[in-house]
Amino acid sequence: MRIPFPASGLWVWALLVSPLALAQSEQDWNLEGGTVWKSKTLSVGRFFQMGINGQSTPYRTAMDAVEKAAKSGGNTDGETPVDGRQSQLGFDVRPFKVERQVRRDDKRNALLVIDTISNTQSQENNLQLDYSTPVGSQGGVRFSGTLSQSGEMRDLGNGLPDGTWSAIVMAEKQGTPAVPLFIWGQPDAAWRAVLQDSGSTLRLRYEGVVPANGKVAFLHWIGTAGLDAKVKLERTFDLFIKDGKLIEPGVSAEVAALVVNFKPSSLGATTTEGGAPSFPRTGRLLALDALTGKLDIKRTDKGLLWMSKDEQITGDISVEKVVLNLASGEKEVPPANIAALRGGAGRGRDHRLYLRDGSVLTGRVRLIKGALKGDLGELALDADAMELLTWPVSTEDGRVPETAAEFVQYMDGSVRWLAKGEPVAMDLVASFGKLKISSDELWTLGRRTDPPYCMVATLTDGSRIQGVVGGGAIRREVVGDGPSDIALPQVVRWGAVEAALKEMTGGPEQKESAKPSTGDALNQYCWMRDGSLLVGALQEDETLRVRTSTGVLSLKPEAVARVFWDFGAGSEAALELGNGTKVRGEILNENLTWKLDKQTVSLPVGLITEIVRKAKS
Repeated sequence: MRIPFPASGLWVWALLVSPLALAQSEQDWNLEGGTVWKSKTLSVGRFFQMGINGQSTPYRTAMDAVEKAAKSGGNTDGETPVDGRQSQLGFDVRPFKVERQVRRDDKRNALLVIDTISNTQSQENNLQLDYSTPVGSQGGVRFSGTLSQSGEMRDLGNGLPDGTWSAIVMAEKQGTPAVPLFIWGQPDAAWRAVLQDSGSTLRLRYEGVVPANGKVAFLHWIGTAGLDAKVKLERTFDLFIKDGKLIEPGVSAEVAALVVNFKPSSLGATTTEGGAPSFPRTGRLLALDALTGKLDIKRTDKGLLWMSKDEQITGDISVEKVVLNLASGEKEVPPANIAALRGGAGRGRDHRLYLRDGSVLTGRVRLIKGALKGDLGELALDADAMELLTWPVSTEDGRVPETAAEFVQYMDGSVRWLAKGEPVAMDLVASFGKLKISSDELWTLGRRTDPPYCMVATLTDGSRIQGVVGGGAIRREVVGDGPSDIALPQVVRWGAVEAALKEMTGGPEQKESAKPSTGDALNQYCWMRDGSLLVGALQEDETLRVRTSTGVLSLKPEAVARVFWDFGAGSEAALELGNGTKVRGEILNENLTWKLDKQTVSLPVGLITEIVRKAKS
């Protein structure tokens, strides 16, 4: 759900979660009301509140506004994942535009805060960015100082050693040993944080210059430390950064290139002589995460043989060879490339190999000399008998092949990366007629999981069109396996690799993933009765004829700001003109000509629910 506040330049996305989902969560951090993150054990209040160039920001207003909307029964967009793991908000503080994304890091019991700040002017601008986090807002808190990643303790108010990039604030709430951990950046990064730990508030300040029409991004973590008495507090830092590199930073290459409070090398960038840093394309293993989440499993630095809820065995995995039998023949898969194996569970079902690059292979697996060595000794591994075998987590998890340009997911659960191929056209039969869609204008093509079980094509201009895709196959090269025919009737989802990467890094899929090549000319939305959304514009020479109580009006598209069809009032339409005039009447046109980015379509008026002009940004 997106809630705009045009007068204040404030806008918010809220991911709303049900109280039941939160009650079942074992995480210390939970999202309440879709907006407010709260810890069960820490005394931390609203974290990383912002000030920009001495101005307060609408951060608290944003939180309060969406929380109020959530309590009043607001719903989220059906395509946005509602899992209680992320929230987004944005606001404007001229000349800057701020976008904040907060994501729950289940593995490390922490929250990742990503702030992207855009300079909206064609000249560079100085930025003073102040953050503050109260660490004693819930009362009954004992403060005893700070612990840096070097293991040095200092009394609260005495700052931290030079070179400190993170700290545990010893703000212990009564009844729990948990204390908050903060990570804010490297001292030799492009933008260095200046820290103050005054009173019960942690304050950070960054200063720098944002290029003309440029962007900068800041990464921060706030986590829960001290819950496990067997683990030294300073060891908690090693979960986030080690040997100068962030461990699973969880941001896309696009965002990583903007980060200024960590060095590019800490985010896995490589630099050629005289060239700009190049960032690996990495993210979460979505398919595996869905399975482990369902089974309530957390992958660690040990292997895990999961047979049932009551039978789980950890240890070290050793396999000489993994052979996968496919319809096309046998394929040997290097064990180092495997993140997990879903076995036959003694029921003869097909096996699934979850690879570290995010792909999934389905077939029959043979483990040659496979064993799990642990507290129970050495156990032989049988793919047919086991339920699930997970390998230790790795920094290679989610590292997408550089040659991948597309992805495809099949009905059998397999997911493959595809190399760049020649553009191909396919027929999409929509409620308003047949469209010819080229693969180069396709962002994703996905099958609905609820009636009417059709396909939804999301185009690069932001349009989402429901319909039926014609049969046939598309020739593509599967990364690492060579050419293959992609049978469309067997496809659950297909699209650009950028769409998959956005999801793998935790962000919701953008509704407008690319700007139309025609620029601001396509500035209208058209909603259809079947739920389709067309981004474009009415044909310039179109004339909208409206029968009103005073006669028939003839209106040009540029004069109309909004048309809404009230089918409960006999198909009468309500119109709002650009000058603010409002009229009601019957639309006499049988069809309207609509321009998409790449083609023009004729829309039956009886199938349209609303046409509205985009608000100017």
